[in-house]
Amino acid sequence: MKVQKRPVIVDAWHYVTKEDGEAIIKMFPKKIWFPLGVSILEKDTLKIYTLEGITTADLGDWIVKGVKGELYPVKPEIFKETFDMAGKENES
Repeated sequence: MKVQKRPVIVDAWHYVTKEDGEAIIKMFPKKIWFPLGVSILEKDTLKIYTLEGITTADLGDWIVKGVKGELYPVKPEIFKETFDMAGKENES
């Protein structure tokens, strides 16, 4: 059986500069009881607290907020193949 993923619009942030990382961290600080958040790991690598555990994002990756508020990093190649920009204001 073939199935198609339902189209949903989610928020995403392109992590290109250190300033981007700092802005993302401010939006999603690490929380104790609901540990979804972002912090700097080392050398411009972000530590992402996902529903499945901790993962990392490197410069150039996208940080995506899923339909349940979960965060996860996506490599640029995968992002380009998987996501379309929802509005022209998001083009870069």
